[in-house]
Amino acid sequence: PFLQAEFDKAVREDALLFSPLEFFWPDDLRAQDTEDELMFGDGLLLAPIYRQNATGRTVYLPEEMKLFRFRSPEDWDEEILSAGDHYVKARPEEVLLFLRRGHAFSLARPARHVDELNTQDLRPFRF
Repeated sequence: PFLQAEFDKAVREDALLFSPLEFFWPDDLRAQDTEDELMFGDGLLLAPIYRQNATGRTVYLPEEMKLFRFRSPEDWDEEILSAGDHYVKARPEEVLLFLRRGHAFSLARPARHVDELNTQDLRPFRF
């Protein structure tokens, strides 16, 4: 549901779906220099772990954000991180999402294709 909503919004508003941090924090020199993180919509910061055999990565957060560490739809934890640099550990099976204050996203239970999604049973995540 979150992916669909952000895609629809980008189409309606002729906006970018993914943006560099600099677009949200234009006066932040660190945000201008950060090339391996991006914003997905207005609320999610993505910082992929792309080095082989890495056990984590350093993430720059321009503002306080909530880290969601997903291992499965039923297994996750969350932590509030202050603005600045953080080394975030992650196992290969984990997905890391950083949510801005005042934003939310919802997850549906996994399905084989969109027609099988149960949109009445959404799990909201907020900060």
